[in-house]
Amino acid sequence: MKSHLLALAAAVALGGSSVARADDDDDVKKKKDLIKKVATKLLAVAEPVPGLQWPPEVAYVDSPQVNAFAAARRVDGKLCPIVRVFDGMMTKVIKGDEDCLAFVLGHELAHITKRHVLIRKGETALLESAFSRGDEDEADSGGVELALKAGYSMAKGVKMVTEMQALGLDQSSFEGLDSTHPSWSDRAKRIDGEKSRLWKAYSSFNNGAVFLVLEQYAAAERCFDCVAKEFPGSYEGWANLGYACLMQYCDKLDEKDLREFDIGPIVTGGFYFRAHAIKVRSRDAKLWAKAVQALEKSNKLKAGQTLVLANLGLANLVHPEGKKLAEANRRLTEAKEAAPRDRDLNPIANAGVLVNLGIAKIADGKFSAGLAQLDAGEEMVMKFSRAAAAGRRFPAFDSSVKYARAITLASSEKKDERIKAATLLEQYLEECNPLSMWWPVAYDRYQTLCKKLDRKALMKDELQSRRSPPLRLVVGIKLASGAEIALSEDLEDVEKKLGKGKEIAAAPGIKRIRYDAEGIEILARDEVIAIALTGPKAPPIPLRGRSVGAASAGVLKVGMTTQDVAALLGDEFEPCEIATAGISYRFYRAQGVALRVIKGEVKEVVIAQLSPD
Repeated sequence: MKSHLLALAAAVALGGSSVARADDDDDVKKKKDLIKKVATKLLAVAEPVPGLQWPPEVAYVDSPQVNAFAAARRVDGKLCPIVRVFDGMMTKVIKGDEDCLAFVLGHELAHITKRHVLIRKGETALLESAFSRGDEDEADSGGVELALKAGYSMAKGVKMVTEMQALGLDQSSFEGLDSTHPSWSDRAKRIDGEKSRLWKAYSSFNNGAVFLVLEQYAAAERCFDCVAKEFPGSYEGWANLGYACLMQYCDKLDEKDLREFDIGPIVTGGFYFRAHAIKVRSRDAKLWAKAVQALEKSNKLKAGQTLVLANLGLANLVHPEGKKLAEANRRLTEAKEAAPRDRDLNPIANAGVLVNLGIAKIADGKFSAGLAQLDAGEEMVMKFSRAAAAGRRFPAFDSSVKYARAITLASSEKKDERIKAATLLEQYLEECNPLSMWWPVAYDRYQTLCKKLDRKALMKDELQSRRSPPLRLVVGIKLASGAEIALSEDLEDVEKKLGKGKEIAAAPGIKRIRYDAEGIEILARDEVIAIALTGPKAPPIPLRGRSVGAASAGVLKVGMTTQDVAALLGDEFEPCEIATAGISYRFYRAQGVALRVIKGEVKEVVIAQLSPD
């Protein structure tokens, strides 16, 4: 469903893709067959588009991301439209339901039949992949029309919306449609007068969800602030706002805070299909309070949400005044009790609730009860992993459990258990992101324990060299004035912060706006699709390790040498064009940055996301 630029960012940053597996298993074959069946029905009622090769190529992408997109590629001088549906969409949303898939494919095919994907002369892949708000509205209605013409049920098809809402991924303009609601035509007329407000709220929810996945918590907070303002009754919006603020708060904790809290690395991932350990730098009491207030608001609107209760538990483990174990244990116990009734709770998130409860109990000195919860969480992950294709593993979850066990065993009077604790800490240090603030705390524990056991501790450099730290995707910048600009942000919001700027020549439908005082250029339709840093006034881009609490890995800036870049990002990049055909950049996909290099020096840095196909 998510055809716009930021949705592609999630797929690019977190999954990578290939259109086919070399050894398709039965499950993949069924998904491909279903895509072919539905696409054939939809294309039978779709009008061919002059100037495009017909029919479009509709294909499956082997990637865990919940995504689908449409585009056009020029091949041998001909424009060839494509639609791609990711495995994550098929597995987590479609779930074999033909009607649901019809509404997803209908939306993407409508981008083709409505000519949104046509590449204009001089446009690059980035420019032609950025649909406008009007395009998305038109694809929504056009997709519904295609699905109904092909004989699919709207009432059944919109189950897709329920699935997307359960995953917290997509608040599209399909939201709210079911047998008791007005028809698409009636609904379109009803909301037409407030389309701008609704679009901004829906877009903000969707973009905020992707920002959470990409661990860009300040950007996510701004998005969900908008949702909460426009839709104060949205319990999902308040829950995600609370989560975004809580993760920002944890990002600001420092090593001194970690030693004072004296708890194991808590498992996060109470949003989206992930489990990462909080590597919990000054304590921002206002931010913490905002997080808790938003979570409490969500809980009031809809009581008993497992992940809201779990996040309230986490908040009390990292309370600005010191951990509040009684309240943390109470909330986490409530979350555990709510989990069996939560049909939308992923097994990994459920396991995270159990592990966090175990950590809270261990911190409270209840070691046996804590270990029991760790065991239960670990067993749930193992069971899920065995059932998953190719025995999927969750290393961040495993390392968090190792640390918690090590803390418990290290306090034992039995030497063999203390030896096991040292081994577990050593394994944790090898597996954990060395940029994490937890790393030096864990190393001190390990070194102290090794001295007590008269055992030689491995050196820091040796342990750190065993793992290359992953870096977060870059989706925005912070200017010297303090203003922050992000991809997919409304252009009008950018102009409220920076003023109008100087508009220069760009592709049809694309605005290119220069802000000389800040040393940046914005490329946009209605929303920002790329940010270029040019000249000595341009701000540096800080790079940070993945997972909450990770430390700075350095900065990217105009004027640095290619050797400096290689030390930060490595040597793997793709040649690409950004705003002008014929001008080549080095695109580092994992970080979402493109560099224009002249004679070994970076002359321009561009933040952008490109389609993976």
